[in-house]
This record gives sequence, C-alpha cells and structure tokens, in this order.
Amino acid sequence: MIPPNEGDPAEVTVTNGPAGMSYKLQEGFVILDGARLASTFSGMVTRMGSPKLTAPCFRGKILKRADTSFTCDVQSGDAVVGYVTTHVTGRSGDVTMDYEPIAKAAPNAGGTGALDGTYACLTSQYQWRPSGGPLVQYVPSPLPRFTISGGSYTSGGNAGMIRTSGQVVSFLGGAYDGWQGVLGSNSTGRYILLRDDDHGNARPGVGAKIGDHHRYVQK
Repeated sequence: MIPPNEGDPAEVTVTNGPAGMSYKLQEGFVILDGARLASTFSGMVTRMGSPKLTAPCFRGKILKRADTSFTCDVQSGDAVVGYVTTHVTGRSGDVTMDYEPIAKAAPNAGGTGALDGTYACLTSQYQWRPSGGPLVQYVPSPLPRFTISGGSYTSGGNAGMIRTSGQVVSFLGGAYDGWQGVLGSNSTGRYILLRDDDHGNARPGVGAKIGDHHRYVQK
C-alpha cells in the first residue's frame, strides 16, 4: 500500500505469459520499502539523541521518481515536531535523509518574509498561428490563489505552512499540501513555478515546460 500523497504516479506494463503475469515498472522510477526507510530514520534520530521520533509516512511500498526528494512530518507521540526530507539517489533505492525540527525551522520560516504576498497563477500553452508554427502564450490558470505571510500560507480558506530550501518552496498542509515550487524572477517580477506533471517534485534547474504554472506576486 502506498501512503496517501507520498507516491508518484507511474505506468506498469503487465504481461501474461506461460509462467503467469509479469510486471515491468516505468523507467525512471523506484519502489522504496517503507520499513527500510523507517529503520534508516530511526538510526539517524537515535544517533542525534532523539530515539522516540517517528515518521508515519514511512510504511508500505512508496513509488517515487529516481533522483527526487519528498518531505514527511516527524512526530513525537501524536505531535508534529519536525520534518524529514528523503533524497532518492538513482534507481538503486539508496536514500539520504535530512531532519529539520520545527524549533530550528522557525527562523528559516520567518526568513520566507521575502516571499510575502498574494500570488495569482498563469499557465503556458501553445497558440497556433494561421501563418504556421506555435506561439507560446500565458493564460490564467484554474489553480486558486494563495497568500504567503512569513512561514505560513492560506488558500481558499485553508491554512498551511511553507518551508524553503535553496530555490525550492514546499507546501505543508492546506490546499497545496505536498506541492513544491521553484523560486524565480524575471522582468514581470518574482514568481513560484509549479510543475503541471508532478506537483510534488520541483526539479530546480529544469526549465519551465508547456502547462507549468507560474505564480506571480500581485502588486
């Protein structure tokens, strides 16, 4: 069972042969063992002197793209006390983890004040000209606006938190729970780029593609 909002969608090719059904996973994906992730996390926090911390999302089988990252809540009992970011290395299933307690995350979250504002969304699409050839244009996106204030955000009456790591903005809770975006700026202003094909994978350094969503702060 893949934990909700943690797995990535992928295609599986099923072949019915003489020996029964065989399965082939889409290239570029890896199946992670939740029990192994839980063990790795347990060893890490034990070395840090916090053996009672758990990451509830580490269970079952988790399907993820290779060379990507995902972030989960860390709990002490029933209380969320921090976040663990798992970095998937290639298709081997090897991972590294970074743990960030909420107490230490607060200054970083406060540093997101530079992102404060209300963001409206544009998405790119092709417009076909009579003379031939496509022209890229930007049109309003159906995604709802959100407002960032310090380390939190609101959208559609729902509230959540944001975290930044380099160029990546992660949304925790609220309407965009599990989404990631890439910070950027151009002549139009500051924006957060959200991927159309994989909301939870910001892919910094990868150029925007048709259908991606540009969230510009409104002046």
